[in-house]
Amino acid sequence: MNFNDAAFGGNLVEGNLLANLVRETVDHGPYNSWDRQPYIYKDPQGKVTNEPVMSSVRKNFLFCSYGGVKGIDHDDGSGFYADSENFMPYCSGKMKGQTQSLTGNVYLFPNWGPECVHMMGGMAAGVPMFYHNNTCVPSTSDIYSSCDPDPSLNRYSGNTYYLPSGVAQDGTIEGFPCECADAKHQKGAPCAKGNWSKWVSSGQDKGTKIIHGMPTTETMIGWGRDLLF
Repeated sequence: MNFNDAAFGGNLVEGNLLANLVRETVDHGPYNSWDRQPYIYKDPQGKVTNEPVMSSVRKNFLFCSYGGVKGIDHDDGSGFYADSENFMPYCSGKMKGQTQSLTGNVYLFPNWGPECVHMMGGMAAGVPMFYHNNTCVPSTSDIYSSCDPDPSLNRYSGNTYYLPSGVAQDGTIEGFPCECADAKHQKGAPCAKGNWSKWVSSGQDKGTKIIHGMPTTETMIGWGRDLLF
């Protein structure tokens, strides 16, 4: 499913099952947006604008098999999306463009990276991307591809991660990519042990829970039922 331009916005993608897609490349998700072309139009209040109304991708079952590993894939200049309550086995999140939020989604065993979300920063100055209240069960503790603590670019909060490594007494997580404990690494660069406590102190992931271990299959299936039905 592809939205190649934003046009006027106000779209709702809801209640779909998307699976076994992107079988010739690995450069998309089951849902893909580009939004490369701005449009000038009159909004419902009669104001002339090039800013589309918010669209939403919500309550869908996306199964990221074959090359469709990017889940809800907002690419290029995508903007004005509020995506929520999607159940996504083998999917990652992708946020590229501006004015986007991912809220209340479930990601199981992401197969692109294997990060839970690829946050590529908001293109509109001072308008961050939001990744909030999501649940992710990854195969490693390498949950983010972007570790910039600048809240004007991206904001992580209230998420739940089931990780193979818990938080150690010194605040580090084995394999966590952000706030490196080793002084030879630059801030935000990948490292063997990232300092979760420093990352949270920087203002990111307030209210986020780290749970050591994997939930049961029955629990994960229950998450899907709760989201979709």
